[in-house]
Amino acid sequence: MIRCVEEVLKFDANGGAILPPEIGQFESHLLQPLKSHNIYKLINLVNNVRISSDEEHRKLVSAEQQFDFHANHKFAEGYEKTLADLMLFLCFELIERRLTSTGLLRANVPNLTGWMERVSKDDEGRLHRVCIEMLPTEENCSLLSTLTSSNVGELEIKIPQEFSLYKSDTKKLNLKGDQVLTTNQAEVLEILRKVDRIPTDIGSTVNDWSANLFQWDTVPVDARPEGGKLPPARILRKRHQLESLVNEVMQLANDGEIIVDFCSGTGHLGILLAYLLPRCTIYLLENKEESQQRAMERVERLGLRNVVFFQCNLDYFTAPFDIGVSLHACGVATDIVLEKCFAHRAHFVSCPCCYGKLYNIEHVTYPRSCLFRASDLLLKEYFCVAHCADQTHDLSSDRTNVAKAHQGFYCMDVIDRDRALRAEELGYRVLRKRLQDETCTPKNRLLVGIYGGV
Repeated sequence: MIRCVEEVLKFDANGGAILPPEIGQFESHLLQPLKSHNIYKLINLVNNVRISSDEEHRKLVSAEQQFDFHANHKFAEGYEKTLADLMLFLCFELIERRLTSTGLLRANVPNLTGWMERVSKDDEGRLHRVCIEMLPTEENCSLLSTLTSSNVGELEIKIPQEFSLYKSDTKKLNLKGDQVLTTNQAEVLEILRKVDRIPTDIGSTVNDWSANLFQWDTVPVDARPEGGKLPPARILRKRHQLESLVNEVMQLANDGEIIVDFCSGTGHLGILLAYLLPRCTIYLLENKEESQQRAMERVERLGLRNVVFFQCNLDYFTAPFDIGVSLHACGVATDIVLEKCFAHRAHFVSCPCCYGKLYNIEHVTYPRSCLFRASDLLLKEYFCVAHCADQTHDLSSDRTNVAKAHQGFYCMDVIDRDRALRAEELGYRVLRKRLQDETCTPKNRLLVGIYGGV
């Protein structure tokens, strides 16, 4: 969007031109039906009813006063205003000022202009007043001079037939036109035969720690999983997860170093590290306010003075550090964490998660390594392997397809080998391990990267 605004502000359309594609893309996005993680709750709120099942939902949408999934797509990310609306509104406010006299937006992108009006009026118009105060005016910024019908040629806005900004939309996976990832077993096996032809070793080793470097009975409650209000059934599994990562970090860390717990949640990993490594500084980075608030309360009760909190998305964090850690950072977030570590030549200890949620973004593309990129593995086939890596389940359960679960574990090793090769190309020695006990989570792989290690 920043590039889009820059193009419009610098626009000289005397010969006519097509406006930046982001304008038409957002118009098309607003035409898409509403998507929500908790649609039942939203329908209950909007229609003042109570539904809790698919059957009740079908009755509602077939009734006269049905829930309109298109009409209720009121804001950028759904029914309610979010930070995305604030950021986009500032951009489109500048674009609208530049083009207002042409009438182009109102005539060609009515959903976009309707969205601008809703955002402007929401919250008693405070956002619009802030824009007026913050943004430059035509008097002090020549780029904001209004284009009129007399000083522009033929302008055009291209609106794609279907375009969605929803993160879960399969079109974002860039699968060369394929809307759905295949899980047909015959095709999966053919893809894995391609993987076997890549000249590298694929696998992970059993965790080699015979004993922990710390004792749980010396750790206060608020630095243990119990302090994070986990259900009793999950406490032991979480302990095993933490042990595997903490042992690695304690071996790598030196006094005075900065350790970043990326996607820290309520602080299970970072707070334990802060307690066990009092001479290190621990950064807890999390974008969810509620989760970080709970972590803050735990830190306050413990009286820790070596913890610094960052509430932001991964991309906004640019501070230097020495060791990066992440426990079950979702999908592409694991690779963003690794890229942060690469940028600062920091060691890393990472337990990936949600392999099936990988997709290309501007600064992280797949495959990660030169070796995998040079192979004959297609992008959609790579993502198919990642998708199959999420088919890991508890092997002790009678309901588990054991063969498919083992295939999933192998697919995790494939993706992690690609990640490890990327790190090795940048001067890291990478250990590919498994958590101990291996049944503490289906996502039980561990990557340990030592920069300059031999």
